[in-house]
Formats: sequence, C-alpha cells, structure tokens
Amino acid sequence: MLSLTTKAQLDHFLSLMKDRSMITIKEVSGALEIGLQDAENLFEILEAKGLVEIVGKPDYVGLTRKGRNFKLESKFLDIKKENMEQHFNVYLGYSIANTDRIIVGVFLEDVETLAEAFEIGSDSIFIAGTKYELSTLSSLRIFKSDRPEEYNDYLSFKASKEDVIWNRHNEVLFHVNDLAHFGPEVTRDFIKQSFGTKKQILNSSSKEFDLDVFISHSHKDKAVAKLIADLISKAFNLTNERIRCTSAAGYKFKGGTKTMETLRSEVERSKLLIVIISENAVKSHYVLFELGARWGLQMSHLPLFYNEDGASLLPGPLSNIIGLAMSDNSDMHQFITDVSEYIDVKPQQPKVYNQLINELVLHVVALDS
Repeated sequence: MLSLTTKAQLDHFLSLMKDRSMITIKEVSGALEIGLQDAENLFEILEAKGLVEIVGKPDYVGLTRKGRNFKLESKFLDIKKENMEQHFNVYLGYSIANTDRIIVGVFLEDVETLAEAFEIGSDSIFIAGTKYELSTLSSLRIFKSDRPEEYNDYLSFKASKEDVIWNRHNEVLFHVNDLAHFGPEVTRDFIKQSFGTKKQILNSSSKEFDLDVFISHSHKDKAVAKLIADLISKAFNLTNERIRCTSAAGYKFKGGTKTMETLRSEVERSKLLIVIISENAVKSHYVLFELGARWGLQMSHLPLFYNEDGASLLPGPLSNIIGLAMSDNSDMHQFITDVSEYIDVKPQQPKVYNQLINELVLHVVALDS
C-alpha cells in the first residue's frame, strides 16, 4: 500500500505532466522538493504501473500511451482498483447490413486486449466467451460506460418500438451514437494504429527496402511535408537519401528520374509510407493512389491529420484508418515512437528534435485556425 506522502508526490508529478509529454528526474526532484533518489523511486513506481518509460539519456522520462490517457485530474490513490471498476461499451460496425454489434459492460482488460488484437490484425477475438469478427470491420468505436444502470431501460425502450431492427444475432441494433447516452467516446485512448499495423511491421522486417520513409502529400501541403521530413531526418539521424518527399528541397527525385515509374516503385519499396491527409490531399489522385496501394498491399502506412477530425476526409473504407494529429504535441511525440517501430531505428534524445516538433505544431495550428 502506498504511503500518503508517496501518493501526494504521485499526484504532484501527474499535475506537472498535464501540458507536456516528458520530463527529467532532476526537474521532478526540484519541483517536488525531494532528493534525486526519492525522485528515482517515484519513477520506479510509475514505470511499474506502465505510466512512464525512459525515452532518452541521461534522465529523460516520458509518459507512455497509458500515461497520456490517464486522467491527470484524478487522485492517484489506487490505479489498479480504479481500472478494475471501469466499464466500456464497444460498437463493432460491419459493411453487411444488419450485422453490427454492441458489446456492453466490457472490462478495461478486455478493451485493451481488443485494441491489441485489432492492431495486430487478428481475424477475431473472444470476449466473455463470445466470438467477434475483426477482419471485416468497417468501424470500431469505444465508449465509457458511466451509467450502466440506464442501459437495460434504454434497451427495453428501443425493443418496444415498432420500427426496431434486430441484427443477425437476435440483438437489438443500436445506432453507434446511442452509446453516447451512457458515457463519452474514448476510442482514441485505445486505438492508435490501423488494423493489422503491428503485423505489417513484422512482415516488413524481412524485406529489402530502398527507402526508410516515403512522405505522400499534396503539392499544396509542401511546407508541412518539408517540416515532417526534417523532423524525421533529425530525430533518427537519417540521411536525406533515406527519405522521399517529392516537393521538398533535399528530398526530391534526382534530375532525369522517370517520375511515375520511380514513384510506383518507391511507394512499395519504402519501410513506411507517411500520408499527410488534408482537403488538398483527398483531391489528389496521387495521394489516394499511394495510400490505397499501401493499404491494399497491407504494408505499413501512417496517416497524419491536421486535426482529430481529419479521418472524416477519407473516402470509403479508408475512413477507418487510424492516424495522428499534427496539431497535437503529444501525438507528434507518439509519431516519433511509431516511426521508430516501423523503420526499426532508435530515435535521438528528445532534446534533439523537440524544437522541430514545436515548430510543426505551431505551423499546423496556425494553418488550421
């Protein structure tokens, strides 16, 4: 059991991290007015709970995905107990009519298992003894279940309607927005990558590639694309020859290159395709071709949106692709972590590329405002 002093220190630490994604042990020691050894002990507790990880030397510590999702305004009394009491409702949407499903009252552990299975690309998963198909999903949405006691009353109300629709599993077919009556949507807290992304990384590890990164973008977004290319080059200490960004100086094709032939080849022979999604991009046949090609080949791709609503710009099945918002500082630190996994290169210390992330976020926010 944690002492009251340690609990207070943990609360203080989480409040320090409210607007940042990383910190040093020395900073924590000074802010909490405790010794370096006590600060290190604090980080050991946080690391054991999966909230932080060492992200650089000598003493940089960053919030994990779980840490960023943790509510900083909550009291750090007993995370395990708090998590066990959490329940969620999950909406599984399919392209075939009347086959959508809703899983009610799902435990946190099951939601995390579901997210892992989705990102690995599992065909199906069992939750509470029931099998749910994942490979044919067109939509996956996760909601908190803050008022489970109201669900049965709402279900009875829906079932009594003359126009009620039943799915093929003899369950009342809800609209996805119905779940918002019982708690907020938290899909982005769990699903950070597209279906099968982790399997794509494993499959890619045995292939030969000409490039580490290909940045697909509309020519009208060339300024943002250049910032992304510079960020990747700096963060991973990559030469320009390992990155292709066709409109950015230093990353373009060489003179005399057969553009279309080389473009098609490099889209397929890069470890990772990064796609900048904007209103300009969805009007570009090149961008949609490049993203569609990688998606169809089940090769690694990572969309970057100007904001969290960016996925809605994509047509058809591509709209369910998970991406990151360039206007969000924590998302861009997650971007570095994700790119590292895709290209199998460890990033530099955060202090090397922090300024570039800040410049990118400020630039995007200014354009999007």
